[in-house]
Amino acid sequence: MTNEERDKIIDEYKEDKKIYDDVCDKPHYVYVSAVLLDGKIWKWNIGMRERSLFTESMKIPKELIYADKKGKEYRDINDEFDRRFSMLNYPIWVNNLEEHNLAFEKGKELYKDFPIHEDYCMGVKPYEK
Repeated sequence: MTNEERDKIIDEYKEDKKIYDDVCDKPHYVYVSAVLLDGKIWKWNIGMRERSLFTESMKIPKELIYADKKGKEYRDINDEFDRRFSMLNYPIWVNNLEEHNLAFEKGKELYKDFPIHEDYCMGVKPYEK
């Protein structure tokens, strides 16, 4: 990689960070979200968009979506949904970048109300036991 290519990447990063900081410095919601499996955290996310069980980052693999899946073709989404999964969404209103950053710490504290599932499927856990 040449110095010009490296400098261009750094400049693009700085511009993206400035846009992000500008957006975060205005009033908005930060959403604390989690997919719960049997009432325990299976996936989690804190961000500026509300999540659902069908949001790409929170999506449940097809083989886990349907309660009756043994050796059968996958059925359409209107068939029985596995009721063991539920969604947690907790919005936190923030007014500026400082409050935005604090909301992430508060969000991690909120997760402590729920145990972490034995089959936790992401990398970093929201809290350590």
